[in-house]
Amino acid sequence: MSKIALVKEFLQHERWRALGVLLLDFFANLSTLLIPVVLAQAYGSLFGLNSQRGRIFGFNEGIAFEQWAWILLGLIVVKAVLDFWRVKSRGFLVEHFLFYLRQRIFQYHLGMELGAYESKGVGRYLLRFSGDLSSAQNFLAKGTLQFYADLMLLGIGLFFMFWADWLLGGTILLALVFLASVLYVVNRKIGEIESQRRDLKAGLLGFIQIRLLNIAPLKVFNRQRPEREKFERKTRRIQQMGFRYQRLFALIEAGIPFGLYAMMLLVLVLMSRSSTGPQALSLILILLSWRSALNRLMRVGLIWKKGEISLRKIETLFTAQLEDGHIEIPPDFSPQSISAIQVGMEWSGQKIFQGLNFELKRGEVGIVVGPSGSGKTVLLKLLAKLYSPTQGEFRLDDQAFSDLGVKNIRKAIGFVSAALPLYGNTIAEALIYNNKRKEKADKKFQEWQVLFPELQNLQFEQILRESSALSTQQKCLLECLRAILTSKQFLVFDETITQLPVDTIKKLWKEIPERTGFLLICSEVNVLQSVDIQIDWMVKL
Repeated sequence: MSKIALVKEFLQHERWRALGVLLLDFFANLSTLLIPVVLAQAYGSLFGLNSQRGRIFGFNEGIAFEQWAWILLGLIVVKAVLDFWRVKSRGFLVEHFLFYLRQRIFQYHLGMELGAYESKGVGRYLLRFSGDLSSAQNFLAKGTLQFYADLMLLGIGLFFMFWADWLLGGTILLALVFLASVLYVVNRKIGEIESQRRDLKAGLLGFIQIRLLNIAPLKVFNRQRPEREKFERKTRRIQQMGFRYQRLFALIEAGIPFGLYAMMLLVLVLMSRSSTGPQALSLILILLSWRSALNRLMRVGLIWKKGEISLRKIETLFTAQLEDGHIEIPPDFSPQSISAIQVGMEWSGQKIFQGLNFELKRGEVGIVVGPSGSGKTVLLKLLAKLYSPTQGEFRLDDQAFSDLGVKNIRKAIGFVSAALPLYGNTIAEALIYNNKRKEKADKKFQEWQVLFPELQNLQFEQILRESSALSTQQKCLLECLRAILTSKQFLVFDETITQLPVDTIKKLWKEIPERTGFLLICSEVNVLQSVDIQIDWMVKL
């Protein structure tokens, strides 16, 4: 999905709200430009400047000053009400846009394949929720909605000018086109500089992060001076970019009032041969009311550039490979075996393992043994369908993982691994995600507290702020309880349970349902053999 398509999709979904914002902008801008016209008429009526030429837009010359004053008061009130509703409506629309982006970004991160997610990283995700969302918000609020509102303001003002005097309207239009062309070129250059400066700042942050993470060796090997010199060179480049940016920005700041005052001078010169009462005054006031709009329009290029960069990053996220989700299978599907058929895995061109074969039936105990670095954690993630094998396939019964979908696979298999830590605000949330099962989980937790002394000092609703608040044994036991509570047909454990005391493993083993297929992925089996667990088969990585 392209960045423009992303905004269009949102506006299509919120088309009535967006249309309401545009209509409010139109009528608010109309009231903004009617106020100087009525003010000029009131001025002319008060000082007797009315004339045939001065009756701008066909207003009745006989209207008294008091009547003009009441009309002006009414317009001021109407404008205040319209301004309130347009700002509120635009703000609400932008909040809907941010909600939409947050939902989409979080949804995509939850649905991405683990490999795609790991290539993006948590840090980049958090940045999208700060700077990128802020730029995307400005892209819609100031770069789109405010842009069209300001164009409407200029368009209505030009309409009034053409109505008053064709020559005047044409001259102002040409002046606007010339001013916009010059500032467009300057804005484009500013956008290029800002893009380069943003990349340099990102590189500097990465440079600082690496140095601060390695501050100890940096100090021990006396690398302070060369690192300071590298830092100075990088910051000097950012400074030079900043100087270029400030020069061009100053040109815009000076060019906008210059163009506006030049147009005012044109109005006075063109109307110097005729009555310049309320007509000239109203047109001058219209030009003054344009100032804020012109300021925003001439800076909108920078907003577009920043928003484009941020939306492009979000767009890249939305093109990431997603998991295949839930594929329809018979509701009574209850697999009786898991099998690996010539499974192999490569990572960045390096072979991790290959030719793995096994079949685990329900009620059996299987063990996959491998030394450190042989790919045990990768195998567990393959079984969880977090990764896909580069060779061979896994099956539940006679159905390949690729034909089942990740949700169906994970409904059949539970996992205990240090790579899948506990998470949640409380221990209860870490064990279950469905409140309907909370009572059952609480009862089982209390039983385990009696069974395992390691858990006796914990509470079911205890706040789980930091994983370090739990001991290694407590975390392992709670992870086992979490897996058993899911009532899956198969359980896959990594070697963290081999670090538990032998007596604890014996009691834990009795808690595993009899008809459950049990697979242990570990580096040695001495502990299991010492607790008299019947092993049906064992393969090596």
